Amino acid sequence: MHPNSQKLFEIHAKPYFKPGMRVLEVAPEGGLTIRKSVNDPSIKWDSINLEPEDKSYKIPRTEGMIITHKPYEYPIETGTYDLVISTNVFEHVPMPWRWMRELARVCKTGGHVVTVAPLNWGYHPEPLDCWRAYPEAMKAVYEDAGLKVEKALFDSTDTWRSRANVAGLKYVVKKVIGWPLKGQPWYAYDTVCIGIKP
Repeated sequence: MHPNSQKLFEIHAKPYFKPGMRVLEVAPEGGLTIRKSVNDPSIKWDSINLEPEDKSYKIPRTEGMIITHKPYEYPIETGTYDLVISTNVFEHVPMPWRWMRELARVCKTGGHVVTVAPLNWGYHPEPLDCWRAYPEAMKAVYEDAGLKVEKALFDSTDTWRSRANVAGLKYVVKKVIGWPLKGQPWYAYDTVCIGIKP
């Protein structure tokens, strides 16, 4: 998870985690990344990852990991999880409206679906890079899936964005005059959306 995504997760999503709940983390990077951040052994964690049917890429297995070959049909019973979370995944999903319906399906009534997605991160196909979404777009996708949106926003907690340095310009600007213009492309922005399943 990118540093800004992590900070926004801590601020906006972490309060939704409760002792003893059941959580599904969608496509975690290198294992259960949110699990490490929440660090509550009473929470029952599962993760789900997409693996190509031709097995051209094999996902390293971890405890509690579900592997699927179908991005919009999870081998999970309806209403299984108290909380379904994905970070830095939305942008890689070709049909996010179908995907969000599946996240909502596996969520319990009264449970939450949480997404944190980069808004201005550069193109990064893993293997696809399809979308950037503002809060209004996320709300539309959530509402289409039957979720009631409790929070939709985009923000940056960055003080300095570590992107490619162009001929030392970032160094000069930062060291000599600082970068007083928050909102410039030097900063990472992410969209956070949280919805409840009524």
